[in-house]
Amino acid sequence: MLLTSYTSYKKEKMKAFNYDLKNPAKKTTHIKNGGPIVHM
Repeated sequence: MLLTSYTSYKKEKMKAFNYDLKNPAKKTTHIKNGGPIVHM
């Protein structure tokens, strides 16, 4: 159960990471707003 949630967690993280790479302006906004995904 832990492994499954961790795998999906990493998948979501990578998705958000790739999305931020395509939208640098949005990434800065996320950091300013304290978005946890960008920081980690």
